[in-house]
Amino acid sequence: MDVIETVGCRIDKIVMDNIEETTYYATIFLRDQNGKALEFDARPSDSIAIALRASAPIYVTENVFEASVADERAHRFREEYYKNGL
Repeated sequence: MDVIETVGCRIDKIVMDNIEETTYYATIFLRDQNGKALEFDARPSDSIAIALRASAPIYVTENVFEASVADERAHRFREEYYKNGL
């Protein structure tokens, strides 16, 4: 946040925009003093922390959401499978 503010940018939004295997990816969308839009790849954990500090919105793309929901369903299925000894 200090670096972003020092160079005169503000955070427009954070987007969790990709997932590969179990690795999530995010993009930080900034706007400079002249209104120019800038994008930077970042770790999701850092992106979320920055968004919270800047009160910026956090978005998740549909493909990441769908993969996350599918992964959660698979996780619950595995838990039930092993819990019931199937």
